[in-house]
Amino acid sequence: MLGGLALIAVAVSLVGTGIVRFNFMPNLEPDDLTADVQFPVGTPFEVTRAAADHIEQAAHATNAEVDGSPFRAVSVTVGGRARDSTGPMATGGMDIASNFAMVQVQLKVGRTQSAQELERVWRANVGAVAGAERLSFSSSFFSDEVSIEYELAHPDDDVLLEAVEEMKRGYRGIPGMVEVDDTANEGKRQYDIELTAAGEAAGLTPADVARQLRGAFWGIEVQRIQRGRQEIKVMVKNPEDQRKSTRDLYNVRIRLADGTEAPLSAVAELVESRDVSSIDRVDGLRVVKVRGRVDTNVITTTQADGIVREELMPALREGYPGIVVIQSGFGREQAQDMAALGDLAIVALLVIFVLLASKLRSYSEPLIILAGVPLGASGAVIGHFILGYDLSFISMFGMVALSGVVVNDSLVMIDRYNKIRIATGSPPAEAIVEAVRHRFRAIFLTTATTALGLTPMLFETDTQAQFLIPMAVSLATGILFASVMILFVVPALTMIVAGREGKRREEAIRPAATTEMSTP
Repeated sequence: MLGGLALIAVAVSLVGTGIVRFNFMPNLEPDDLTADVQFPVGTPFEVTRAAADHIEQAAHATNAEVDGSPFRAVSVTVGGRARDSTGPMATGGMDIASNFAMVQVQLKVGRTQSAQELERVWRANVGAVAGAERLSFSSSFFSDEVSIEYELAHPDDDVLLEAVEEMKRGYRGIPGMVEVDDTANEGKRQYDIELTAAGEAAGLTPADVARQLRGAFWGIEVQRIQRGRQEIKVMVKNPEDQRKSTRDLYNVRIRLADGTEAPLSAVAELVESRDVSSIDRVDGLRVVKVRGRVDTNVITTTQADGIVREELMPALREGYPGIVVIQSGFGREQAQDMAALGDLAIVALLVIFVLLASKLRSYSEPLIILAGVPLGASGAVIGHFILGYDLSFISMFGMVALSGVVVNDSLVMIDRYNKIRIATGSPPAEAIVEAVRHRFRAIFLTTATTALGLTPMLFETDTQAQFLIPMAVSLATGILFASVMILFVVPALTMIVAGREGKRREEAIRPAATTEMSTP
């Protein structure tokens, strides 16, 4: 009994202290590395091309610097980038624009360095890219899984942007957090129209001036001509030689309400600025996402998210009253999946309890049988520690499968115990010893065949097999620990329950016997 409690305590301490870390998805080695660079909207193609060339040269320098030249090929895409992350959950597609570029490196098979190690060297060789809004590297099969993303909202846009910058500073203070950015990206260059005193006196509005400027440079549609199956628009605009430069813009004459014209500079000032490229709103409030990527060799996403929740969010809410912070992205999906798995696990255990109780006609024996479930989960955690794997969502699936095997082993032992007691009338101690002796071979063979059958998968190097290795670790190692503990814990719990039931029967019989003796 104490051994079972010790097993559970060790497993809890391994997870609680972070010795056995939890990553939602297993860390799989990809076949390539990717670097994406994004410039402000409207950046010329040549600028993006120069940045892509710099990243490509850094890739070749990394290949020459690292032993064994682990890079097999380098490809460059300018004017586009992958729309989603790589991996089996990616939907594919490309975002096409002159401000996007992507450099992809194919890795050699049999290299001695991990993809994350190569990414760190490549990132260091690239350094900072001047003018880039975002520079991201991907060395994970599930690139979205290693990101921390939160949505910030506030009625005041200025306060919102200040809170975003504060959140980004907090992100950068977390060890292992890289590629911190937000979705408040600058848009194209634009001119804001501010009326002068003369323009206001003339009855103009910024919209009036903007409409006339658009007509002079873009044109005004005056007619549509049908030619066959095509419709041709007739546009009236300034001559081409009067709309080639910024100087031509300032030379435009603005028509006033009385029909006269005045120079643009007399009625309005043009202030060059950049607004954001896109605005997201939720329930009428503008939302900006702050995101960062986690180096899982330094810190797990769970640990980084814990720092954000416990340290950054309280400080942000205190410093910016009215700020709304909501988890988004893969982290929100992860929380929903874990909550759903927890709810379904509770339902499954309740169903198992009801089925066992109806079969055994007892409320205590199903609890004894289910006591093997935490023993199996604890054994799976210790197995991850011994083999050097992180816990993951896939590991949880293995624990679910393990629970069925553990329940079956405990059930056959309790069933044999009940049959022996009914057939021979043996005391509980003798009956449970006999049940263990009878069912030992069946439990041992189930454990051995399951563990040995999964052993080849533990040493598989194929990517698809690596995805299933955490499940195999949970099932193979968990059943080893659980089966050994079941042979001791289940009999111990059975004796405890039998002893308590015996005492209750004695207490119920004693008053009746006393009453009979006192009757004349």
